Order: sequence, then structure tokens, then C-alpha cells
Amino acid sequence: MRKPLSGPGAALALPAALLAGAAAGLAQTIPIPNGSFESPASLFVSTRVDHWEDQPRPDDYVETGGFLWEQLTGVFRNTSPGSLDHLENAEGQQAAWLFAVPGVGLWQELERVFEPGTAYQLDALVLGNGGNMLPGPALEFVLGAFATGGEVLPLASLSITNDPAIFPLRTLLLPFQLRTPLVRAADAWAGRPIVIQILSRVTPAQQGGYWDVDDLRLTAVRPPEIVLRTEPADDALRIVWPAAPGFRYQLQRSASLEAWTDVGAGLNGRTGELSAEVPVGAAPAFFRVAAQPQL
Repeated sequence: MRKPLSGPGAALALPAALLAGAAAGLAQTIPIPNGSFESPASLFVSTRVDHWEDQPRPDDYVETGGFLWEQLTGVFRNTSPGSLDHLENAEGQQAAWLFAVPGVGLWQELERVFEPGTAYQLDALVLGNGGNMLPGPALEFVLGAFATGGEVLPLASLSITNDPAIFPLRTLLLPFQLRTPLVRAADAWAGRPIVIQILSRVTPAQQGGYWDVDDLRLTAVRPPEIVLRTEPADDALRIVWPAAPGFRYQLQRSASLEAWTDVGAGLNGRTGELSAEVPVGAAPAFFRVAAQPQL
């Protein structure tokens, strides 16, 4: 009996195995208002960042001795091509800055909510070493949701450390990517609006300098339906399924459809198909393929 199987929970009894397709992606862009920091338009700099909010000012930050808290973030216009400080790959005409000072950050809450069965990917362009920043401070990107008490519950985060070896040039923004696991219906984030945070992580002893940030893009990724099929192999059964880049696939086995154990190592997704061979015995066995984003 050789028939394709499809869909979450789809199953087919075989002489010595039952195969089940796990939900496995179709990508959809989620708009981030002012994600490339083009607003408000400025001829030089603006300490206002439309659609974004500043992190609350810490109680120990004294404004009388230097910059006001609201001046530690903002947008700036890129210099003209050919200038020594021109950002070669900036998106549009502007980018944002965040000073490497404890507690500094920007955040916004989107209208879109976290959907069960979906993973999320945040891409950004970042440049460190601004203003003679010391090695060691970090810039953290967070995807999360507000809890009942008002704090942000992080679903996933990415920390970028300032290091001259990582940022050798002050004219080239580097790409970074944050990925979340698949959101489950029982998760605290499910159904809650998506919150994006950009946070300065630095000790008072290391503070100083600034980060440049540009071109934030958010993508919702729902893995495409897995279709399983079988092929004969020498004293074994070859299980074949379509794959997608950015996901990791794990074949699992069960004797009762209750407890599942991994069969072999997980496989990184690619364009095309993946397969694994399992021995065929007299006792019935159940197999499924689980997919998760590669984090």
C-alpha cells in the first residue's frame, strides 16, 4: 500500500507502520509602522520617532547633568553618498539611533496578534561602535506581548554585542535575524498583540556611544502542510516528506500514539525533500514528522 499522506493528524495504516503529518512555511509580511524610521522626516536629526515609544526613564537617570531622556533615541538623516560617514546600505533616507545608556530603548505594540501554529521572524540592520562605544555593551531585540501586569513577556530575544571585530566599518549596517518557536494555543502569547522592543543592555561603567538601527521587517511563517509518502528500501521503509528552508524536521516514533521518541537526528530544511529510513518489524509502529523553526 503506497499512498501519500497529508495534513495535521492525517494517518494511514501500513503493514508495520502508521504515518502522521505534523503541521510544518508560508511566509507573510507583517507591516511595522515606521519600521525603517523614515518618520518624522528630518533634515538632520529628530528626537521624535513616530509610532515608537521610549522605554520609561529609570529613577536613577539624572537629566540635569547632560542629555534629556528623550534625547537618547531618535532618527537621523543619512549623509550624502560620498561622505565619509555615509551609511552605504541604509533603507530609505533615515535610520534610528539609541545611546548605549542603561534602560534606553524603543518599543511599539502592533495591531497583529500572535497566532497559534505560526512562527515569527524579525530582521533588522544594526551598526555598533558609534561614538567610541566600548566593547561589551549589547543591543537586544525582543518579540513578546504585554502581560496582565503591564510587563512584556518575551517570546524570543536576540542580543548583539558591540565588538570591533563584528563592526569593523562605520559605514555598513549589518543584518541580524531573530526567530521565535511556533506559538502554541496554550502559550501566554497566543492571541495577544505583538510587541517589539529594542533595548540597550549596558552597565553604568561601560555606557557611552550609540547604536544605529534600520529596516526592521517582521514575517509570520506558517509551515506548509507536510505530505508524507513511503518508498521501499533494503529491509526498511523510507519515509519521505517535502521540506522548507528555515525549519528543522524530526522523525518520531510511538507504539501507542501517546509517548513519542526521536528517530535519529533532526534534519535541517531545504528546498526539496527529506527522508529517513526505519526498519520494518512485525509489531505495528507509528511515525510522525515534527517541524520547528531553526532558531
